[in-house]
Amino acid sequence: SKPIEKDDKNDKDNKDKDDKIVKDEKHKDCSDILASGRNKSGIYTIWTGESSTTRKQLRVYCDMETDDGGWTVIQRRGKFPVQQDFYQDWESYKNGFGNISEEFWLGNENIRVLCHKGCKIRFDLVDDTGSKHFALYQNFNLSSDNYRIGISGYSGNAGDAMGYHNDNVFSTKDKGLVERANKHKAGWWFFSSGYYCNLNGIYQPGMSNPQSVLWWTSKIKNNLDSAEMKVRPK
Repeated sequence: SKPIEKDDKNDKDNKDKDDKIVKDEKHKDCSDILASGRNKSGIYTIWTGESSTTRKQLRVYCDMETDDGGWTVIQRRGKFPVQQDFYQDWESYKNGFGNISEEFWLGNENIRVLCHKGCKIRFDLVDDTGSKHFALYQNFNLSSDNYRIGISGYSGNAGDAMGYHNDNVFSTKDKGLVERANKHKAGWWFFSSGYYCNLNGIYQPGMSNPQSVLWWTSKIKNNLDSAEMKVRPK
């Protein structure tokens, strides 16, 4: 799989602003950028790392509007001219893939480092009728143990699908619960008996296919038209 790409057209305005920043101003995430006074959603440069000696540059999409802004988007699904294939191997999910202005996965290692001190995570979902739903979790992190997910503290109107996935390791077609990942054509925090949510499935809005982009609760029944996952420090 190709690594994450940026959209040069949509990237230009914020890139120009980035170039004007003093060299030692290294924002660690989108909430840091928002606090510096830049409040336009788009692609920015951040510096991620668990310490000052391990920091690296990363281009991310910042949502500066939803729920007070400052969200670093880690995943997006939706209808775009080119649909991204999310049926990828362990290394691709570790490092990230896709077009950061369209469909993408930021990368499990990037997500782990971003949230190594703990984050909130928000899921913004649109169903096939155009209705908007969201799920907000007050506690989110990934461990170094096969990107095991810690997620709790639900609120929202989408239903608590991800709460069932708490403490699951990540699985892909070549690692973890391989049979599940192959059956559902995605990398995700599956459990042995299945899942309640899989936002990395095949993009088939309006259908009820278990391989598709799903958030299976009493609130949402059909496959999703779009989905975004985003994180912000506690």
